[in-house]
Amino acid sequence: MLELTYAAACRLGALGRRERQVLRLIALGQSESSVAAHLGLSAETASSLCAEVFRALGLTPTAYLDRRLLAVLTLRQADQLVQSAKDLGNSSRSRPVGGRCDASG
Repeated sequence: MLELTYAAACRLGALGRRERQVLRLIALGQSESSVAAHLGLSAETASSLCAEVFRALGLTPTAYLDRRLLAVLTLRQADQLVQSAKDLGNSSRSRPVGGRCDASG
């Protein structure tokens, strides 16, 4: 599962500002209707945005992996990648957790 969210973290740059907002709200446990209310969207638009975020990240929620868990793990993995990149700048011996993002995501 970490490989899945690592790949998704590498794809975060493909998301627009609104899509990132949606992902963060889902990670905070908000439902689609709460996302809609928070962002001033219709329920249909919020539902479409939620689906598009997970499609763009290559994540498919299942009975065992709900959307909130996938969102939290993806954002956490992205934070680790950022920190690892900072550490690389401070030490030539450091290396990012799980390697590095490449063009294939």
